[in-house]
Amino acid sequence: MSMEFRTTEKGNATFSKGVLHVSGSAAVLFTHGNGEVQKKIALAPGSSLEIFTIYGNGARVENHFIVPQGCALAIRDLFSGGVSVKNELPLEERDCRLGLIAKGTLGEGEGASYAALASIGKDAANCEVNVEEHAYLLGKGARASLLPGLEIVNNDVTARHASTISELDPEQVFYLMSRGLSEDGAKKEIVAGFRSREIARIRELFGYEVKI
Repeated sequence: MSMEFRTTEKGNATFSKGVLHVSGSAAVLFTHGNGEVQKKIALAPGSSLEIFTIYGNGARVENHFIVPQGCALAIRDLFSGGVSVKNELPLEERDCRLGLIAKGTLGEGEGASYAALASIGKDAANCEVNVEEHAYLLGKGARASLLPGLEIVNNDVTARHASTISELDPEQVFYLMSRGLSEDGAKKEIVAGFRSREIARIRELFGYEVKI
């Protein structure tokens, strides 16, 4: 098992024995390599968390979130290679904000599974939820299973989910090559742009250089 944890100097977050506790406002970064991990992420009422996770090849991770009343949770995940990720996101109390964006890249012969289930309970009124999962297939035999899920038993919510699995656009590659890049360089440029916002934010908050 390979896992690292980082937080900002002013963050109100502690991680011990597989449980992340958050109060107030916090930003954290996890990196996972080969191995199996189960984590619990517990927010205090009214707290806000910006959580970034980088999943490398061989990572098999299950995350269970506890999101009480008035919380704001932003999840930004990057994955590459053969990974298996499952997020359980039950919302049982009102006035919560949840946004998840996951982006992955798969090379030749690689396969990944990424699932996130946001379940909105009967008492979770006035909640806003957005779950997005996106993957680029970069080589022959690459495959991805993306499962953004919503379970809703309260009508007073705003919720959406989306997923895309695609190969690189040949026209984009051709355009960049016409500007002087090699084919390999053009593909790298497109992939870099795909996850540039998350990488820039990680660098800004943690001074960490993403290498996937």
